[in-house]
Amino acid sequence: MNDDKYLIASIIGIISIIPSEIVSQILIGLGYNKYSTCTLSSLLITGDKPSLIMGIIVNSVIAGFIAIILYQTIRKIGSQHLVIKCVGGTLLIWLTLELLFSIFIERKLIAPRGMSGYYSHFLGAITFGITEGMLFNKFLFNKNMVHKD
Repeated sequence: MNDDKYLIASIIGIISIIPSEIVSQILIGLGYNKYSTCTLSSLLITGDKPSLIMGIIVNSVIAGFIAIILYQTIRKIGSQHLVIKCVGGTLLIWLTLELLFSIFIERKLIAPRGMSGYYSHFLGAITFGITEGMLFNKFLFNKNMVHKD
């Protein structure tokens, strides 16, 4: 049963990319950002060739892994205030990924982003965390469902 929960957590992470990327694309359309979260993620693999499709694949792997880590953490610390914990955990991971991205990709492969780009990805991370928290609450930590951990 635990293996199923890890798989469900991973799928929740992947599904949570969708609203996050929608927010990112809207902000691109409004002129606040040049690259979406998925497009930036693609640069980890493609170098200086941004690709939305490759970014979705890379982002899915990262999001699934993040969701499993957050699921494990929440199981240990408790599921009260689940959405807030997921947003907090997601923002902590977002900070780490931004730092790594800035060190290894930015300035070497693409021009530095403006501040609005960082804010756009910050809003995407919050959207990811809210979606993940709501889905965790519904499918993994729902008190009305029978759990066998």
